[in-house]
Amino acid sequence: MDFLVGSKIDQYQILENLGEDTWGELWKARSSDLDRDVVLQLLHAEHTNNPGLLEHIAHITKTVLRWRHPAIVRSFEFREVENGAFIVREYIPGDNVQDLLERLREHKKTIPIVEAIQFTRQVLAALDYAHQRGITHGELTPQCIYLREEPGDGLLFQPVLANFGLHIPGLPYHLSIPAYEPPELAAGEKFDQRSDIYTAGMLLYELTTGKSPSFDFSSISEDVQSPRSDTSSLRLPRTIRPDLPEALEEIILIATAGRPEDRFPSAESMSSRLEDALEGFSKLNTKPQGSEDTASLLWAYQVSRSDTEDAPVEKEEIAPPAAEVTFDSSQDKIHILLADKTIHTISFKPPSMTIGRGNDNDIVLNQPGVSRHHARIEFDGQTYSVVDLDSRNGSYVGNQKLESNKPRRWTEGINLRVGETWLRLERISQDRSTIAVSAESMQPEEQETIIEPDFKLVHPDGEGIDLTQVKFSPGKALLGVYLESANLTVPPGGQVSTSLLVINQAPIADQFRITFIGIPLEWLPNRPQSVSMQPASQRFVPITFQPARSAESRAGHHILTIRIASQNDASQVVELRLAITISAFAQFTGEIRPARLNTGAKGQVIIRNLGNLPETYSVGWDTKHGGITFTPPTAKITLPPGQSGSISFFAKPGQRRWFGSETLLSYGVVVSSQSGQFQTLKGEYTNRPLVPSWAPVALIVLCLVMACGALLFFNQVTIPARQAQETEAANLTAVALETLNVQMGSTSLAQENADATLSSAQAATATANWFIADDDQDGLPNSQEAIFNTKPDQPDTDLDELKDGDEIQKYKTNPLMPDSDGDGLTDGQEIAKNIDPLKRDTDGDGIEDGIDPDPGNAPTKTATQSPTTITPTRPASTQNPTTDLSIFVDSGAASAVPGASMTYTIRVRNNGPTHVTNAQVIDTFPDALVNISWSCTASSGSYCRGSNGFSNLNMMVDMLVGGEITFIVSGSVSPGSSGAITNSASVSPPSRFVESNSTNNVATDTDVLTPKVSFTLAITDNRTEISPGQTNVYTIVATNSGPSTAVGVVLSNVIPDALTSLSWTCTASAGSYCQPSGAQSGNVNTNGTIRPGGSISITVSTRVKDQSQGTISNTVYLSSPIDPAQNNKIATDVTVITPAVDLVMNVEAPTTASHSSTITYTLTITNTGPAPASNIILTNDLPFSASFDASTPSIPTCSHILGTVTCGLGSLAPGASMTVTITVITPNSSGTISNQAEVEADEQELDSSDNDATTLVQIL
Repeated sequence: MDFLVGSKIDQYQILENLGEDTWGELWKARSSDLDRDVVLQLLHAEHTNNPGLLEHIAHITKTVLRWRHPAIVRSFEFREVENGAFIVREYIPGDNVQDLLERLREHKKTIPIVEAIQFTRQVLAALDYAHQRGITHGELTPQCIYLREEPGDGLLFQPVLANFGLHIPGLPYHLSIPAYEPPELAAGEKFDQRSDIYTAGMLLYELTTGKSPSFDFSSISEDVQSPRSDTSSLRLPRTIRPDLPEALEEIILIATAGRPEDRFPSAESMSSRLEDALEGFSKLNTKPQGSEDTASLLWAYQVSRSDTEDAPVEKEEIAPPAAEVTFDSSQDKIHILLADKTIHTISFKPPSMTIGRGNDNDIVLNQPGVSRHHARIEFDGQTYSVVDLDSRNGSYVGNQKLESNKPRRWTEGINLRVGETWLRLERISQDRSTIAVSAESMQPEEQETIIEPDFKLVHPDGEGIDLTQVKFSPGKALLGVYLESANLTVPPGGQVSTSLLVINQAPIADQFRITFIGIPLEWLPNRPQSVSMQPASQRFVPITFQPARSAESRAGHHILTIRIASQNDASQVVELRLAITISAFAQFTGEIRPARLNTGAKGQVIIRNLGNLPETYSVGWDTKHGGITFTPPTAKITLPPGQSGSISFFAKPGQRRWFGSETLLSYGVVVSSQSGQFQTLKGEYTNRPLVPSWAPVALIVLCLVMACGALLFFNQVTIPARQAQETEAANLTAVALETLNVQMGSTSLAQENADATLSSAQAATATANWFIADDDQDGLPNSQEAIFNTKPDQPDTDLDELKDGDEIQKYKTNPLMPDSDGDGLTDGQEIAKNIDPLKRDTDGDGIEDGIDPDPGNAPTKTATQSPTTITPTRPASTQNPTTDLSIFVDSGAASAVPGASMTYTIRVRNNGPTHVTNAQVIDTFPDALVNISWSCTASSGSYCRGSNGFSNLNMMVDMLVGGEITFIVSGSVSPGSSGAITNSASVSPPSRFVESNSTNNVATDTDVLTPKVSFTLAITDNRTEISPGQTNVYTIVATNSGPSTAVGVVLSNVIPDALTSLSWTCTASAGSYCQPSGAQSGNVNTNGTIRPGGSISITVSTRVKDQSQGTISNTVYLSSPIDPAQNNKIATDVTVITPAVDLVMNVEAPTTASHSSTITYTLTITNTGPAPASNIILTNDLPFSASFDASTPSIPTCSHILGTVTCGLGSLAPGASMTVTITVITPNSSGTISNQAEVEADEQELDSSDNDATTLVQIL
């Protein structure tokens, strides 16, 4: 059961297992926030798994934690954690009453009858307090009652009840001790206040008889044995204890009646009957049967505590009667109440102890208003006295200020005030004690000496300044500095101000230099540089901070050191530290370079972070209208504040034409930040064709130039030959001359025609030079490449391992189809296997080559009786079928919300001219899309070859010409995604098909991610009113309902002036975070990230200043960079300050008196503050057998009626006292007489334990 010991749950350090009760396991823990031990009640799973019950427990606990009653356990918190819930309540050491009663029974002892009655009355007082507030206990048994070791009403201890109201009213349940279960609860009926009366009656039964309740149905008639009988079925108490008064037995039987309407109607009425019966009781001489002695519950408690602490206790020797119980104390004690309302207890060390701020004192109090050597407590063996040691602010005993160095008597119950600290003496001999926490080491670290100025320090508004908050220079302390606020928060571009109080205690005028270190001086546009001051004066210096809205104003905490130095005395220097929190803002710019991107060129996206926090930017491409693909498809870059960065990219058009002019394509670049901002940048892309439009003209001109050059060359070669022929012809005979001339004329004409023909052929050859060239060396000139639509720069266009020229000229196959005959083998594979690439079934065996195990050899023929000769015919060559498949992707929107649902429509169409089977559709979804599911539907005659899916899409489909396949993809965007979400899908035909238009085989959809969040903000201190001096704990909760993750959330809370002693801690739910972590001081300022459904919780601990009044209005602010106009939130908690007082009653009277003599009771009432007490009423119940004589003041202030003196004493200021004297005449018989006095006021009482006093006088 000790598996949690040593672990920590939030601020609670687990120390010890305390067992368990009906509701859960009990663990002792140390609270770092409360600085005290507490009990953690970890609720059982059966309770935490019941939402209705858990909500009820949370409501009840938050109601009870506002209660203040001496008999009710203090509750501090209810909290739900990841796998359960727990209640935090006051830790009371020792066993519960059930265990104490068992211990008494083991020792055959029972408690005194008067103690049993007074104990029950205390329990009834707690029940009445709860009933008046509409809550029943529901499970009152001795197991939920504990003892606090301090005097209660008529008791030497205080009973305390736990577990109020945890059961849901109206729902059936059973008690942990069946005997205590009311009949109506056993019958499944409603539990109400009268059911609590029943359990209180059972408790009284067990206390008075010493036995656990038992039922005796044999002693009553059959009709009375019903659970709804008007008669109790308990075994009659007087059968166990015959001398028990009948009146007490009657009270028990009425309280435990079977029908609720027959019981006492209220706890107050039952308590009143017990009080009436108590007055007539005399000491019982007869012990209960089986009991050898009586002993107080306090005895059993001390025995249990001794056993727990392993002390050597002899149980037989710790059994005094209840009236003789004494406190286990060996010396007098001093209880110290500090300004923060915490109490420390120390033992007095005779003969004297000194008090002061210095470390050489016996009691070191580093508290407001305490001097270094303030006072001394002395003891002469009989009485205590206090001596003021010439302190600055004086010492007070009661409301009397002490003269310096003159002793003043100090008695128990009288307050000693030193500054804002109160001390009270406890003597061993006194009959009541003030419980205090164990004293820790009260000596703090060395601190500077405070020298109070001779003039009053005040704010400009007239409010006084706490001297302990002023920092003085070392040594002479001539310079003092006070900073109005040490924690400031300001948004970039805004401003915030504070004031610096400079105190000159020197006897001469001085000038003080002011230096600011740690922040840019630009934040202080009107910073003070010096201040001139007269001697013994003070001056407020305003300081205004105004950081620019720029990246230089970095978000977060900045520590500023303010240095103030004297010009007259260089040793007089004071340095103060101030924390400035700059809130976050997000802003950026984007640019595309160049704005117009040429084909094949590299582009850049330039981003500059203008915000004051590091940001991660996502870049995506909007290509819905441009048909451009980008590399990389997406990109991210993280930039510090004020820095720029670039992302390089390349663009490629979907299809590039052979001929034509340039075209401009538009595209967009989507840049988004993690904080939710985005920009769309516009760019252009220049799409150039492979052959530019000017190329044909230039080619023709080039061909003409080459033709002319060839003609000139030809003439230069042939002219000499022709001249030789002409010379030879001149020598011919005349006879032959004419013939020769005729012949030469014909030859000349033919030669001219030949020359002209040759010139034209050379010109044509030169013009076709580019067309004849074979750039890719595939055997096809460029001109034929253009004719066959093959690629002039790639030797194997269809990638079938055959060159384009071989396919056309040698094999007669299609250079654009890898499988010309559609038999499942590429042309290159068929040539390698020596089979016909133009025949599906080369060997004519009826099996296509792609699946034929031996496609080159025909099957063996089987002889038949009548063989028939068949002349085989060569099948005609077939071309691969052509198709045009297109795909379309669209989300139906231009943007998407992280955390929200998203739907894509993917539509695939067969534009013909051929039916397609086994076309493949692929979509690998982006990482930002989660919880994916998709479905496939087909138009008439088309078919989805697969079922619906839940991951990436990869499916074969069949489509008729004009047929469509539609995929509906559903999913959600990851809540923390940012930037843009891009989804691309593709469709491809089977390999034997030729795709006539591949540009529409891929489709892309890009959507900008625009985060959306929804916040709720709450602040509460779980109370409606509070008193000055009390501790107040606020809980701030910011919740994000989503759907997106909220980044850059800032929570700020400036604590109202009425509060002080601030500390706060920030925690976040799983998946969320906040910073700074750990305990912080000063105003609340935290930033963080909240996932959808997550929250940030801040616990703020404060204390109400002593003189505060009116209301406390505490406001918390939430700011978010995501849609600030809608998401910035404000929440306020208002608590009314109720004046509180602490009245202390002290009664002095002689300890002995004679018969029929006059004695005087002197009642001193002191208001120890912090507020004035009004309408003070003193009620004094005189001794039963004494006679009233007189009172001061007399009528009408004080009046006497039937043995009770009532005084209306009016008002009493804090620290003031008043005295009332009452004189009585003692009875004419020996014994002890008891006088009881009680005082109350209209205001809330901080400590009611000292509002009453009982004084005993022995009559001799």
